[in-house]
Amino acid sequence: TANMPDAGTGNYALVGGTTPTATYNGVSQLGQLVNGNLTVNFYSRSVGVNINTKFGTTNVNTSSSAYFSSGSSSFRGCSGNSQVNGIFTGTLAYRAGLVYSTYVGGTLGNVTGAAAFQRTSGNPYFND
Repeated sequence: TANMPDAGTGNYALVGGTTPTATYNGVSQLGQLVNGNLTVNFYSRSVGVNINTKFGTTNVNTSSSAYFSSGSSSFRGCSGNSQVNGIFTGTLAYRAGLVYSTYVGGTLGNVTGAAAFQRTSGNPYFND
């Protein structure tokens, strides 16, 4: 579990993930995980999620707002057609992992995957 700060911010870069999968009418196709990032405000307990995937020539963006409870290391949220569920790990929430799902319709249907992130900047701290 994470040693969760209660103030400050954090910016996280994508460090890896699963191959995204699009499923439509029972048929799955594999895509490419292109990039992603998280922006976190520990005071308001909010997480901005942005993940970009690609299936052939079609770009799919998973963008969502998520939230976590005070002292909790897990977060979840949904915005539009996207849903995310994740967790922070490490000292001062140094890393994060999540699963995502975005409904895009058409021949892609629902795009799903998992991604891992590491904090690259920010100043999370404990507000005494």
